[in-house]
Amino acid sequence: MNTFAFNGRATIKHLNPRKEGPEDEKALALDIKLCGTVPADLWDYFHEGIKPVLYTDAGAAKNALMEAIGFNHAVSNCTMEILEQRFYGVEVSKFKLKPKDGWKAELTFSVTISPDSNEIAQFAEFLQDEVSLVLMPEPDLFDK
Repeated sequence: MNTFAFNGRATIKHLNPRKEGPEDEKALALDIKLCGTVPADLWDYFHEGIKPVLYTDAGAAKNALMEAIGFNHAVSNCTMEILEQRFYGVEVSKFKLKPKDGWKAELTFSVTISPDSNEIAQFAEFLQDEVSLVLMPEPDLFDK
């Protein structure tokens, strides 16, 4: 797996609204911490060959008490569909993965978007709730 993508249910764990940019052109930004379950194949995006260390041949996590493993990867320029809205230019970072039984993993990560104030209020309504989420890298139209 050479790209990161998420399509499923995720829980909104934390919101951090802030202003960013030059002093005279500050824009609203929102960091959203999300957590969801993904197939174990996503480990290959972060560290190819690590799955045999974490799972038995039957797909059980070898160490249920293991802490999540953090990764410094960052994915820019993604499209995110959440709460019946679509956001472009989304940055995804602060990945943490924890193995779960059944060839699954718990994924925690952060996304940064540029919402308006009404959208921040909508996200706050769903804090700690599970929502439908699609997160995909935008295609590079100039890559040959």
